[in-house]
Amino acid sequence: MSEKIGQLKSEPFKLWLAKMGKERIDEVFNPKLVVNRAVDYYRTKGYNDKWIKAKLTGVVDRRKLTDVWKENCIKK
Repeated sequence: MSEKIGQLKSEPFKLWLAKMGKERIDEVFNPKLVVNRAVDYYRTKGYNDKWIKAKLTGVVDRRKLTDVWKENCIKK
């Protein structure tokens, strides 16, 4: 009896976990989904579009900078 109760309680978690896994796999094949998820997240936190654009641009700029460092073997 308690096994059935445990299964019933764990089923919603299993479904949520499967949904999250599917979403992350979809994002691997379509990176635009990652950006959309980030924008939605920041909007729910109350940030405006100007702030979100600056945040995402900053991420891209930092990535470019660290790529240049790696290309020139700069580690510190």
